[in-house]
Amino acid sequence: MTKIQEDTVVHDNSTDTSHHDSVEDSHDNSTDSIDLIPKVTFNIGEDDNNSVGEKAEGVGDVKPVSKEKAPDGGWGWFVVLGSFLEHTIMGGFERSNGILYLKLIKQFNGSASATSWVGSLTSTIRLMLGPLSSGLCARFTCRSTTFVGAILMSLGVLLSGLAPSLAYLYLTYGIIGGVGRSLAYAPGLIIISIYFDKKRGLATGIGSAGVGMGTLIVPLVFEYVFEGFDYFGAFLILSAIPLNLCICAMLFRPLHVHRQITQAGLRKTLSQNTALRLEEGIPLSPTVVSLETNQIGEETPRQKNIFKRFYKSSETEKKKLFEFSLLKIPSFLFFCIGIAIFTASFKSVFTFLPALAKSKGCSEREAAIMLSIIGVADTFSRMITGYILELKPVKPFRPIIYNLLMFAIVIVLILCSFAKGFISFCLIGIAYGSITGGYTSQKSVIIVDILGADKITHSFGLMIFFQGIGTLIGPPLSGALKDLFGAYDEVFYFCSGLMFAAGLVMIASNISRNLQIKKR
Repeated sequence: MTKIQEDTVVHDNSTDTSHHDSVEDSHDNSTDSIDLIPKVTFNIGEDDNNSVGEKAEGVGDVKPVSKEKAPDGGWGWFVVLGSFLEHTIMGGFERSNGILYLKLIKQFNGSASATSWVGSLTSTIRLMLGPLSSGLCARFTCRSTTFVGAILMSLGVLLSGLAPSLAYLYLTYGIIGGVGRSLAYAPGLIIISIYFDKKRGLATGIGSAGVGMGTLIVPLVFEYVFEGFDYFGAFLILSAIPLNLCICAMLFRPLHVHRQITQAGLRKTLSQNTALRLEEGIPLSPTVVSLETNQIGEETPRQKNIFKRFYKSSETEKKKLFEFSLLKIPSFLFFCIGIAIFTASFKSVFTFLPALAKSKGCSEREAAIMLSIIGVADTFSRMITGYILELKPVKPFRPIIYNLLMFAIVIVLILCSFAKGFISFCLIGIAYGSITGGYTSQKSVIIVDILGADKITHSFGLMIFFQGIGTLIGPPLSGALKDLFGAYDEVFYFCSGLMFAAGLVMIASNISRNLQIKKR
């Protein structure tokens, strides 16, 4: 501390009342142009000791918390951008399973059930490893987890180009690629729930709208590369796409690191203003002196080990990887079961919809265009639904509206079997994309409504584990029905029945939640 600063401390702590009053008068008259400092009321020294670890429960990457509010903006919008790009890539690959199914049928001439296992297995692994992915986000960071996932997903796609059989694809595209997708998928939604509170629904809707954008672009890319290149060349080109997830990972700045960087910037601003005051002979308040004192001898984020900041969630104790006790809550358990049944239907539809369209008179290129149209409807629906469900008059009824969307999907699926020609399939695709986009985008938001934001990391992992069960059962069983009946119509009747059953289970979840609220 400089000689001038020491004099200032003594001056401000003086017990001479009259002299202190005169200092305050001088202080008030001299700070018209330097108004920032007196309005600063942060206790930064105290926050540095407590905010990173002691105030957080159960979320390692984040440290969002009961006492400290989520930023609800700022860098959070870059996090939303990263989530949007992540969903563009992940959703694009998922929604291209139908195009891949047609190409693999042509390449290996296998049965519908055996061929559908390729896309089904990778989606199953991605979802069933959700608790592990969420646990790694809590133990380490969303950023480092996404990085590892991007590399594994790219490797799985690349090795698939060497596949001599479907069994080989089960290992490369299914298991290796599925593990990579799992590690890269969960962080994008978890970190949005960490950075946002009041605007969580809107932010989640915008971030997950990337799925629609991916559905618009990636199926057409699949169709183009398989038509323009040989089997290996197509997978070689496609393997470069997942590496772009590394860009998303860099945007997933851990919240405790973000707070450290913000506080360091604040101290720098305070130091500059303090120097200006001292040059002009303006006394400092005790708060400012305290802030300056706390800065001395303290590491800034850039002085710390960069690699450690990359993968470490915080300096606090290690967090649990799994939290299966959440399944003891009836409303959450019913929600997970409903999501599992919904996913069994949902994944089957996207696997066999291009094949159904082809059987009804559409070409493979028209089937790919139809998926792109679904993607456009999906994108706008996610953003609009996120905005509407955040409105104050609507928000209390969000779980009920969410439930009703399932029964609307049932009607659309029944109509699929009666569609003929490209135009009718495009119209049905718009309806299907609009409803399912709004539904799937709000899953994490509904979980927060049921359990609260502090449980989002582990609860989201459990939820996508149940989605994995649905993905494991749905497409192979639907493929078996096609092999049995010889047509795809029965597949879509089956999917509509599953969707109806999912809606009934969701009603049970809402009833349980209301009973839980009344008990409180």
